[in-house]
Amino acid sequence: MVPKEPTPLPVRPRRDFEAGPVTGASLATGQIPVLDPQPGQKDPSAEAVPASGAQPTTAPSSTAVPSSAVSEADEEPEIRRPAVAPLDDDAAWTASLKLPSADESWQGAQGDWNYPQIFDAPSPAFAEEVHRAPHQPKTTEQPKATAPEAAPTPKITEGEPKAQPGPATSQVHQTQPEIGPATAPTTALPLRRDVRERNTEPAPRRSRLRTALGILKNALGRRKTRPHRGSADSKTLGARFTPRNNHLGLMRLGLALVVGFTHAALIGYGWQPMVGRTEIGALCVDAFFVLSGFLLVGSYLRLDSVRRYAWHRFLRIMPGFWVCLVISATLMAPLIAWQQGQPMSSLLSGQNSAVDYVIRNAALLMRQWGIDGLPTDVEMAGVLNGSLWTLFYEAACYASIIALGVCGGLRRRPVMTLGAVGALWVVTVLNEYQILYIGQERILRLSFMFLIGSVLYLYAHHVPMNRLLTVVASGVVVAGVVFLEDYRVIAGPAFGYVLMALAVSRVRLPEPRTDISYGLYVYHWPLLQILNLFGLAALSIWAFVPVGLAVSAVVALASWKLVEKPALTFKDAGWVTWKLPVPRPATSEARA
Repeated sequence: MVPKEPTPLPVRPRRDFEAGPVTGASLATGQIPVLDPQPGQKDPSAEAVPASGAQPTTAPSSTAVPSSAVSEADEEPEIRRPAVAPLDDDAAWTASLKLPSADESWQGAQGDWNYPQIFDAPSPAFAEEVHRAPHQPKTTEQPKATAPEAAPTPKITEGEPKAQPGPATSQVHQTQPEIGPATAPTTALPLRRDVRERNTEPAPRRSRLRTALGILKNALGRRKTRPHRGSADSKTLGARFTPRNNHLGLMRLGLALVVGFTHAALIGYGWQPMVGRTEIGALCVDAFFVLSGFLLVGSYLRLDSVRRYAWHRFLRIMPGFWVCLVISATLMAPLIAWQQGQPMSSLLSGQNSAVDYVIRNAALLMRQWGIDGLPTDVEMAGVLNGSLWTLFYEAACYASIIALGVCGGLRRRPVMTLGAVGALWVVTVLNEYQILYIGQERILRLSFMFLIGSVLYLYAHHVPMNRLLTVVASGVVVAGVVFLEDYRVIAGPAFGYVLMALAVSRVRLPEPRTDISYGLYVYHWPLLQILNLFGLAALSIWAFVPVGLAVSAVVALASWKLVEKPALTFKDAGWVTWKLPVPRPATSEARA
């Protein structure tokens, strides 16, 4: 008789049996024999099962007790032991591998299998059990318990020894341990809908007072530590600065407003607000150059292309500047001429006409300040727009970034930029005390402040940021502003440090969604001149300044929406991003 090969059954994780040695036969069939049965399983060695067709033999004895009587005596009165049918060798070996009856529920869900398989794919029922959420109980139906039939008490003749329960019998009736759910190969996470079902109650609503207190606490509290580079200290400028989470936009807007306030005082009343011996407007311009140096070095290193960097800087400054010149010559100058009673023809003819105003100043260097001497009879007569002079020095500083980048002073040898700052600091000191007078105070002053911002970016991961240093630097700046004619002699780098401490401070403040600082800077002067001519400055400074800045902000917003922002969409123009073809050596076929 040829034994049948067992039918392949689904994979079940090993949890309640011990695998025996793996042999060639087990690898061929994918079956792992079980040598040590668990409690509750039938031990084949305890009760030998005869082969098919063979009869069990017993030794003759006059006092032998019938096998049926002994088996009935071994059982407990309330459980009837089922009769074992004679099976062949393969069936007996298979029956010895059956799982304990405590796992009947899982066995009923997966099918009647007798041994684990290691090469078969899992069945759908097993996959459903593996991926079932941990909180969902097993839904397999358990068989109903029925009352056991009363077994007849065997009759034992006097003098016969009472049968003792054998090892197999005692093992069968042992209390079987409770087996938990099958171990899943992967961790099953609850689905989103299950989480929603378990959290059906709405979130508690906070009162308006508690919400306002929470906003105030977040505004005055400290920010969470920002992510930083792996080898950098978390308390440095480079670790605390992130391109999208800083106060640079708000600071530039505030500086533009302060510059507008100082110019309003100059245009309407002829005086400049000062702190000690330093003009507030000069401090704001220096701050603009420090922030520009910090940002533009990062822009150059990020773009890694001189062509793209120059194109981006051109789009940021020149379109808005040219439109401002045209509007000043075609709208504001005629309005001023009409208010002062001058003929319009004088704006188009003469030595300082409107056309000359646009052409001469188109290259950022202001060589003509007014149009036909307009405006007249005011504090700043003949100056149509006196805030545009800084743009030429701004562009010169942009060019210095390109020069330092080409020479390797930004990436490979940043110590060159640090040395340039040191040299300019020494020249500033010598120039202030006229030990070595060079002149050109504007370019010397603005380039010095611009490179301070550049060095702060290059060495950002080496610049510590803490409150003690910020207080000390602020004290140095105050001392330089109050006691010196030029505070930069001792407080130039300290001023840059204070600005960056404010830029990365952890105070939560609303950031502007649009960048109107540039438009506010270039348009506020001519608008203040017009409002002054119409007599608004005669009311009071508290009416002239707010109205003038509000009108300038509206014009700046229109400039951003209609001119500056559309121009920035051409940053990635084809001729800028196009790369030159790389020359390749000629092949042997081409040479032939």
